[in-house]
Amino acid sequence: MAEQLAEGVVKLISSMSLKQLAALTGGGPAPRAAAEPREDSKPAARGRPKGKRGPGRPPKVEKERKLNRRKGTEIEKLRRGVLDVLKGNDEWLSAKEIGQKIGRGVGTEDLSFPINYLRDRGLVQKKGDRSQTRYKITDKGKSHEGSFTGGKKDGDGE
Repeated sequence: MAEQLAEGVVKLISSMSLKQLAALTGGGPAPRAAAEPREDSKPAARGRPKGKRGPGRPPKVEKERKLNRRKGTEIEKLRRGVLDVLKGNDEWLSAKEIGQKIGRGVGTEDLSFPINYLRDRGLVQKKGDRSQTRYKITDKGKSHEGSFTGGKKDGDGE
């Protein structure tokens, strides 16, 4: 019978919010005692734990990433556009700069797949990471004239 009582109390307490529990016990949160740092432990992190939001604020909603499926012909045009822009320029260009030179509202998110395709085939080289990434055409890319979807026309032996 004592076990049942203890289980009931534990269930009740675990289902209550901190405010309800504080009101039930007649007090607010206990004052924090300054903890002595141990020699073998890391310093305590400041602020609230990552991912936690303040009281009364709804949880942060993650945006669902929308996949934008493109037709093969559209991807082919983007690949061709990237090569044309890089052929006409001997400088290292960012994806944003390439998109602006292609025009027609082409953004960096539109160029990720086509540029990676060109890099995998050795037609374009990459320098840097994240916001510092720049691209330049290779000698193989300068001499490329065929279609990307036509099998062995692009000279990569596939």
